[in-house]
Amino acid sequence: MSIEKAIEITNKYNVDQNQSQFQMANFIIGKEPTINAKMWQTIREIESRLSNLKAMKLQIAEVEDNIELIDIKTNKLDYNFKRLLQRTDTYLEPGEREDLEKELAIEKRKYARQRQSLLDSKEEVEKLYGVTESQLTFFVQAFEHLLKRGHWKDFDDPLAQAEYWNAKLADELAMRLSLQKPIDIELGRLIASLPNNLPVKNEFYRRLGVIKNIEKDTNGKE
Repeated sequence: MSIEKAIEITNKYNVDQNQSQFQMANFIIGKEPTINAKMWQTIREIESRLSNLKAMKLQIAEVEDNIELIDIKTNKLDYNFKRLLQRTDTYLEPGEREDLEKELAIEKRKYARQRQSLLDSKEEVEKLYGVTESQLTFFVQAFEHLLKRGHWKDFDDPLAQAEYWNAKLADELAMRLSLQKPIDIELGRLIASLPNNLPVKNEFYRRLGVIKNIEKDTNGKE
């Protein structure tokens, strides 16, 4: 396959290298078990992208300055070459002028390649900036939608935290039971550490009691 054909395809069919809206909705926000947890995660994503946008702005500005510096250096090559030839005390050996012209051309080509590389990197950053800005818009809209479904509670709010851990550990417990997987020690310790009034803790101990009774019956039969 020719490089030209590959460029034609990638120009016509574009696939972002970042998360799709489906991923962001279902795997970033949607995986959180409560409305407040979804809000917290959304705020984290908004802050992360704002930080990324700020960093990319600085990166673009840095690249633009470097391009300007390369242009200045390229111009200096011409100035210095002309200045050298115009000096009355300059004596050039046979063929030396040709070598100087070749050296000038090579240096200018090197600067041109550096400039193109910087332009390419700037284009990539600008493309990523647009994608990140689009993601930021998505998360802002998602947060506004979540605010309509529930009231904002601070991350350290005791009731919000209790609701979050109850839902999170209940989901984990239900998943393990439905898949007939053993309840590992760490999960058991986490649930046991919860306040006594949370439903998942009562359900855990109820299940534990059922398991113990089954073990007793089994041992008795043996």
